[in-house]
Amino acid sequence: MEQLPKKTKKVERLNEMPEEWRILRAEILKKFGERKTEGLDIGRVKDFMKECGLPVIDLVMIENEDIPQLSQILKKKYPDSDANFSEEVLGRYFSEMELCFIRRKRNNEKDNGAIRTESTLIHELIHGASKYASLYIKSDEGYTNARIGFFVDNTHLTRKEENKTDQKENKKAPWGEFLEEGFASMIEGEYTQRYMPEKTREELDKNFIKLGFSPKNTHDTVRINFHAGIGYGYSVSEKFLFLDPTQEDGLSWSVASIAATGLEMLCEKEPKLRQVLIEARNDISKLREIPRLINAIQPGLYMKIQKCDYDAKDFARVQNIIKEAIKNSA
Repeated sequence: MEQLPKKTKKVERLNEMPEEWRILRAEILKKFGERKTEGLDIGRVKDFMKECGLPVIDLVMIENEDIPQLSQILKKKYPDSDANFSEEVLGRYFSEMELCFIRRKRNNEKDNGAIRTESTLIHELIHGASKYASLYIKSDEGYTNARIGFFVDNTHLTRKEENKTDQKENKKAPWGEFLEEGFASMIEGEYTQRYMPEKTREELDKNFIKLGFSPKNTHDTVRINFHAGIGYGYSVSEKFLFLDPTQEDGLSWSVASIAATGLEMLCEKEPKLRQVLIEARNDISKLREIPRLINAIQPGLYMKIQKCDYDAKDFARVQNIIKEAIKNSA
């Protein structure tokens, strides 16, 4: 007997923040709010965002002593909230609540100045500077965001793997982590480059010289090549590096800075891309223009970039794909 096709499950969508998230958001803002900002130039941060043509969402500034209480509140909706604020985490953007959380680490500020925390704030605000965060879909876990900037959260969906007798289910490949993290880190780096204290820059230069690298004018794009045993060599632009006396070379950089450097290379090859990326945060027509600009460098390059997980090795892999594509382009 012929089987009728299965009915497609209707996806529930909501164009405003669900009540459950509004309640949690209000509780967090009431308990923490925008505080512990002494010594930081929050006005400068907001002015920079406005200069870029990007909106500014609410922020919550925390320190280590706040994390136990914050985690308890977050566990109402985030069972693994403790992992969101593990020791290495400096900032988090919670798209469902449209809130960014910044962790102040005084040692980082002692070594680099307040710019270290302000740069993290820029990064998280960039994640929140997108109208797509207000588009919710309902999953088995409740309402969540379908898209966060250039990142599409499809990893909670599964597909049946073909040609397998056990019909094993696999998560879909992540989509957009490289562009989303790279964009946030690229703009963060531009802020750092403009406002880093001269004293910090001089100390960074000393570390660069020890690495056999001669610093250039601060407005030039200077990159250092690293081979960190992750399977791929990669480059990091000077503007994404900070002082870190706990490291052997006295420097630290984020995983996202690997993606940012790759994206920076694309913007140098196609100067229109940077502004389109900014406008695409709130303009769907510009969002659709991004693949065209990237594929003009090399056909199919956009898809190679988008199929990427948030991982140093994967970011380095894609950065090398970008380098090769630019090298072989007209």
